[in-house]
Amino acid sequence: MTTEPDTASGGDYDHDMDRRMMTLEVKWDAILPTLATKSDLAELRTEIREVRTEVHKEIGEVRTEMQREFGAVRAEIQKGINETQRWMIATVIGLFIGFAGLFLAMTNTLRPQPVAVSAPAR
Repeated sequence: MTTEPDTASGGDYDHDMDRRMMTLEVKWDAILPTLATKSDLAELRTEIREVRTEVHKEIGEVRTEMQREFGAVRAEIQKGINETQRWMIATVIGLFIGFAGLFLAMTNTLRPQPVAVSAPAR
């Protein structure tokens, strides 16, 4: 650092500090226009509220659509369950009828046949 006497105040003058201050002022002047103002922030808040409202609306629509679709899927599943249950009951009834027929056929087959007795020839 180079210092030389400041003639006005009687102190030392720092040229390095002056150069550093000028560099900072240039940076400040370059950055300052890019900073957000209160109106920029208010506009951003408004946009965020609009987007938020829009997103909530879309989420509500998706939720409604999903509930409707889930209801349709549940109805299809219940229809399939009912159909399967009917077929199972019909199959069980058919099996009982089949086994009953088989039982009757076997009973008739295994029943002793009456023997025809003929009168002795005289």
